[in-house]
Amino acid sequence: YDANTLRGQGLEMEVYRALGIELIYRTHPLKAGKSFRSPPAWLLEGLVEEVRIKETGTPGAVYHALLKSDRPPRIEDFLKAKPELLEATSLALYRTQALALVKTLHQLPEGPKGLGAFLESLADNESDTKSLLAAYPSLQNDLSRLGKLWTLSSARGSASKGAEPLSVGETARALKEIL
Repeated sequence: YDANTLRGQGLEMEVYRALGIELIYRTHPLKAGKSFRSPPAWLLEGLVEEVRIKETGTPGAVYHALLKSDRPPRIEDFLKAKPELLEATSLALYRTQALALVKTLHQLPEGPKGLGAFLESLADNESDTKSLLAAYPSLQNDLSRLGKLWTLSSARGSASKGAEPLSVGETARALKEIL
């Protein structure tokens, strides 16, 4: 038994994946010989990032990198990205954007129920923008509207945490992790 094994993001990711698969197939049981669908990577990465930020705090450098880019990222490109192929810096940016998308979806009128409806729709359909927009009628089937809200959520996260210095305790914890 190694307690560090339970503290890694891998375990949290697999727990969220298992819960998502259970929700996807709760009302549509799996059939023998058929492949199953997993929740989209952006959802899993966003949920795990939320837990990580609660434990270790927000990395200001990631938000700085997002704000420094010349143009805001496109939601279409983000939804198609494959985080397993990203290197460390790009993965950190991806996770921050994923968290912003999860927060954006939670703030819509449909809130978490819309996310549940989206996951349930994955039993019959591949994860795509159409199924996501169908679960959130307040977006009026407009991906650009979701993109704008998502960009605003990313900017909001950077503005609220990016300029704050670390406390003495946070500095000590960060140095301990580095050393």
